Amino acid sequence: MKKQRVFVAINFPEKVKNQLFSLRERRPDLPAMFTKRDSLHLTLAFLGYLDDEQIIALTTVLKEAASRCEPFDLALDSISYGPSNEKPRMVWARGPALAPLDALKQNMEKLLSESVGGLYTPDSRHFSPHVTLARLKNCHLQKLPEINERFKLSFPVTSFELMESELKRSGAEYRVLESFPLGNF
Repeated sequence: MKKQRVFVAINFPEKVKNQLFSLRERRPDLPAMFTKRDSLHLTLAFLGYLDDEQIIALTTVLKEAASRCEPFDLALDSISYGPSNEKPRMVWARGPALAPLDALKQNMEKLLSESVGGLYTPDSRHFSPHVTLARLKNCHLQKLPEINERFKLSFPVTSFELMESELKRSGAEYRVLESFPLGNF
């Protein structure tokens, strides 16, 4: 039985993807592999390799998590190195902590850890909303150009998706397996 590499994510409207992708044109000096425009998303939970039966059980839990959360606005406001400036591996668009986003993630993680038979263990690290814009190529901190950039970008989140990630030589390719509308939306 084939297993699929899956994760839960918030996908972005086309306008938001275009704005985030424009960093490529503004920063040709970055020694990085930029994320494909259509691959830009905010990961809520990485679930690993699951078979069809596990995915079916998972969708029931995700429907429940979505029904408990109302739509909200997500904001992104800065571009910087991630996960930290001390050990940069990526270029991230970051957003401030948001109570509705935290509630969605915590509720989803609680339901997943309780209901899907040990398939999911919540990440113990603090959740910091971010989008991977690029992965740095082999480089050292002293060679990296300054990148701290501020901007304002906000958009409504009305759903999240269960995604499949297929790893290829050209990079990961993503496919929506199922979308989960928030609340009664």
